[in-house]
Amino acid sequence: MTFAPKVLLHIKLPVTFNNGKTVPTSYFMELEKKFVKEYGGYTRVIPPSGGEWKDKKSGKVYLDLSITYEVFIEKTRFEDMVRPQLDDLIEELREKFEQKAMACYYFDVTSTQF
Repeated sequence: MTFAPKVLLHIKLPVTFNNGKTVPTSYFMELEKKFVKEYGGYTRVIPPSGGEWKDKKSGKVYLDLSITYEVFIEKTRFEDMVRPQLDDLIEELREKFEQKAMACYYFDVTSTQF
């Protein structure tokens, strides 16, 4: 078995908009196609996880139910192609999912080759 340096990208997406309406399934399907096309695949972690966060400006507390996506990307590809565009991707998702904030994080991992 071979292992390779990769980056594990986590993106948490809400199942509802901030106004409480359900995010259409098509939004997730479109993103999943993008992950396969641009990064070679993804893992959708379900059922939704729950949490709360407080808006610093208004003090309002929001309840979030989120689906987490995990995407393994070869480290060199992440550094050269993904990282420079990550801010744009998160902003695009924040606007599309009508969110005040988005949770995204990544870290280096060593993973089996696939």
